[in-house]
Amino acid sequence: MPAKLICGTADSFLTIGHGYRLAHDLNARLEHIEGGKHFVPEDPLEFVAQVINDLLEQLRAAELAGYEFDVTRLKAAKKKPLH
Repeated sequence: MPAKLICGTADSFLTIGHGYRLAHDLNARLEHIEGGKHFVPEDPLEFVAQVINDLLEQLRAAELAGYEFDVTRLKAAKKKPLH
């Protein structure tokens, strides 16, 4: 399942290193906000909104290509034909 993470480089609670590790574990892309702290959505709202919109576009493109997402198992699979 496509995923993206947004981390602030100045977050002293969940460091950027934690973000890279989680991104690796999820096979996700990490976007970082230079100087961003722990509450990333309170930082540059336009940037956060753009990252979310990009992810939604990726999901929509995957659905149009015939993939469906099982969020309970965090995986994507080709849709099975109905016949």
